[in-house]
Amino acid sequence: MIDETREYLLDHRGKLLFQIERAKHHLTGLEADEIKIINSRACLPPADIAIITGDLAEHLSSEIEALCWAIDHIDHELEYLDGDEFEPFTGRHAHTHS
Repeated sequence: MIDETREYLLDHRGKLLFQIERAKHHLTGLEADEIKIINSRACLPPADIAIITGDLAEHLSSEIEALCWAIDHIDHELEYLDGDEFEPFTGRHAHTHS
């Protein structure tokens, strides 16, 4: 049962890491003004593009934060499965995920 739980958690951790990398890639694209390519067909005013870009970047940043929180929670559960004394999950650690 513990091995199945560990495998399940590690599988989901890997999926979350993939989602983080994908979101970071899109965020980097926004920061590099890739949205201008989209605008070449739509002809939106620059102010609208700035608002859309800012909103998308904020959304991606919050998604990355939520995914990192979920990975921290999985890591906490894995530590417990490894025999660490149980402590309630209190939130994000200071480390980053790559």
